[in-house]
Amino acid sequence: MFKYNSTHGRYKCEVSLEDGKLIVDGHAISVFQCMKPAEIPWGNAGAAYAGVYTGVFLNRERVSSHL
Repeated sequence: MFKYNSTHGRYKCEVSLEDGKLIVDGHAISVFQCMKPAEIPWGNAGAAYAGVYTGVFLNRERVSSHL
């Protein structure tokens, strides 16, 4: 989905998966497959930012479960 985007076209840099992390142009990005935000191990990821791209958490109350 990241490397081949129907809107933006093909991403020109290297994209791969290594040890469960998305590697984009040499930068490791933690990704999770949790259904409930409370299950995401944010502390282990060292996350400074969180992106929510599911379209499920559409208001402040619902998205705050990621914090």
